[in-house]
Amino acid sequence: MKFIWTCIFFVCCTGCLSVQQFQQQHKKKTVDAPLQQSPDSWSLDDCDNIMHYYTGLNKRGLKLLYNPGSRSAEKILIKAMPLNKHTISARMRKQAINRRLSTEEFHRRLQVELADYTNWTMDSTLTKIIHKSSIGDTLLNEITFKLRFQNISEPHSSIEVFRAEEAFFLENLNGEFTRVIALGGLDADDYFVLVSDLTQEFTFSLLTDAGKKLTYDEKTYNQFKLIFNGLQSNPIVVEW
Repeated sequence: MKFIWTCIFFVCCTGCLSVQQFQQQHKKKTVDAPLQQSPDSWSLDDCDNIMHYYTGLNKRGLKLLYNPGSRSAEKILIKAMPLNKHTISARMRKQAINRRLSTEEFHRRLQVELADYTNWTMDSTLTKIIHKSSIGDTLLNEITFKLRFQNISEPHSSIEVFRAEEAFFLENLNGEFTRVIALGGLDADDYFVLVSDLTQEFTFSLLTDAGKKLTYDEKTYNQFKLIFNGLQSNPIVVEW
């Protein structure tokens, strides 16, 4: 009887919510509490949950990875994590725990990462995260993503594209898009070569070709998607 009621409850819930919304709400519950606290108190699990929460992927690639027999032209699984205030704090806090860094050293490293990638920084006492606008610092018109590409082509074949990043776009719900302005990583080069796995950082402008600034932050990230053209026959779309 308990199993039957569980099934009925699940069917009713998914009738009101999409599976994607249901999963996202479940993920959100795991980060609500730590995000209300200082990163100094986060555990390793908190850090992993926060980074996972903000990571998007191309769902057709994930489906093919776990169901190789499914019919799909998807050749690549892409996971994308924006380097925002929360993910950077989680990444640096995890580093501090694993390396047993002092609180002061953790804060120093956190300040550098926040200042380099976001419009946030640490205050003069290195104890509190503040917005750059509150101290008159120059604001960035860009967002960087840590991207992990996984070759899932079948039959397996390497993927090579010259200046592939020219066909990568950050797009909002209105169809407004921006372009890649920088890339980084050990294998960053004019030639995009994917044999197995590859991790790189791609920085997208937040200005459209017409000069309009798009608002991308910790609150609006799920109103955007990443589009990767030219890596396979159809576009690869990463969503949150």
